[in-house]
Amino acid sequence: MIRNRRELESVAAQWTARAKNDLRNQMIAFIEQNGTNEGELADALAISVDEIDQILNGNGEISL
Repeated sequence: MIRNRRELESVAAQWTARAKNDLRNQMIAFIEQNGTNEGELADALAISVDEIDQILNGNGEISL
């Protein structure tokens, strides 16, 4: 159980980091399994190649 704001912020940061890492890993697996590249993935997701690069490098901002 979360007891205070600091704990809530810590848990939220952990969840965010885990979600970003999972997305990164899934994107890498998709590229490898489908023989595609970052440009084709960017087109399919309607985002820029720079955004793909940022996510794959672990420092992209992700929003829903």
